[in-house]
Amino acid sequence: MGMKDSSKPTIVINGLRFTYPGIDGHPPPGSIPLIKDFNLTLNSGDRRLLVGSNGSGKTSILKILGGKQMVEPDIYDSCTWNFGFS
Repeated sequence: MGMKDSSKPTIVINGLRFTYPGIDGHPPPGSIPLIKDFNLTLNSGDRRLLVGSNGSGKTSILKILGGKQMVEPDIYDSCTWNFGFS
């Protein structure tokens, strides 16, 4: 294995929570979150495997990270995001 980069993590997410929106663009009252309290830390050069059963939220997590999934504006306030590209 190669040497680890000791700089700050490139991507840090703490406490991500996601529920699919309803017709009005907001999660229906009482709906159960698909993703709850998701944490992720990636350093430059890291590799991770995202594993789960069908419908468990793997693609949704990647879409949220890539900015392709429409999410509530407060999702960015309710969890910690740090994208430190160097």
